Amino acid sequence: MAEIQCDQRALARRFVESEKERRKFREQTAEDEVKVVDAYRMAELIGNAFDADISDDSNPDRIPLYQVIEKDIEHHCQLLEHPKIVSVLQQFVVNEWRDMATGRSIRVNSGLAQPSRSLAPDEVSIPILPDGEKVIVTRTPTLNSNGVLVLTNRLLPELGSLHGVVHIHPDTARIHLQCDFDGDRLAFEKAKRFPTLTKEIERALLPENRYPEVIKRDKTAYKGTFAQIAIKVMHCHIGPIANDIQRSISLRWEATLLPEQLKESYILQAGQHYKGVLEGYAKGALELPPQYLDCVRRLAGLSKLKELNRQEIEQGLKDFQTIQREIVGELAHELQVAADGPKSSARPNEAVIKGCSQEQLVIGWDRRGDAGTRRRGERNN
Repeated sequence: MAEIQCDQRALARRFVESEKERRKFREQTAEDEVKVVDAYRMAELIGNAFDADISDDSNPDRIPLYQVIEKDIEHHCQLLEHPKIVSVLQQFVVNEWRDMATGRSIRVNSGLAQPSRSLAPDEVSIPILPDGEKVIVTRTPTLNSNGVLVLTNRLLPELGSLHGVVHIHPDTARIHLQCDFDGDRLAFEKAKRFPTLTKEIERALLPENRYPEVIKRDKTAYKGTFAQIAIKVMHCHIGPIANDIQRSISLRWEATLLPEQLKESYILQAGQHYKGVLEGYAKGALELPPQYLDCVRRLAGLSKLKELNRQEIEQGLKDFQTIQREIVGELAHELQVAADGPKSSARPNEAVIKGCSQEQLVIGWDRRGDAGTRRRGERNN
């Protein structure tokens, strides 16, 4: 976008491509083709398009406008300097930058999840995609990288007419996506559209990189009056738990990509933080899962030192990453319980959530120097 925003022709081509994708996405069918503008109707279309309110995203007259622009750039580009077209393309640039900043520029399809034992565990059946196509599949809420899969599309003749549906092996849906076919939708996109992301997903799904599997708990019935049940449903804590998961994922990668000159200071501050965590555990104020209790103790032991050797730094970073990885695993269980809140009276374990939140550490670096300052991230309720 930065390279083409001052090139009116390139920007017009990007606008046309974007509008084609928008229409295809909305209609959710690979068979839809953009209508060709009839030359005999060009004058009428131009009149309609220029009279339309282009700022109205739902206005059907927007489609003829991008077709007019497409025809224009194929020939003489006489309309690209018209004030109306200039205004439309300028607003398009603003919208593109905004969408990239907020993540709205990534749009994917979705379909109703349905089981099929005719498929292998690494296959999915989506009628609107080609047979053999590699597909990224996930379901919200995405608990962690375990819930983002790369599957192979397999077209089944008996399912070819069922558009808007994604068939998947029930074991794959249950183990990886916590999907139980009661109205859940699966998001999907061609893997070749995001080659770098596809490689990251495949690497994250290797046995040594996977998070602990999330076991979907049985639902329990609500008790009480309708008003009491409604109040309980409101307090499901999905947002705070999801934020803590993302924070631990960010911390894990921060420790992985930390500049060499900042590693020692980072681990020393982490040691001070986990010294306090260990004290809270000793007093019974916090719960520490056994799978990373030793990591916390080793990091807390580093708080007594003023300088660290290379081996201590590397071990400290490894322990820190292990803690964050295990926190993601712990919180993923609680997020699944919270997501089932409207259908089950079970609620997340507050002690686990509190403990994981206290065990997270966020270090902010002073832009004026290399000194780090320990801080806590804000919680969103």
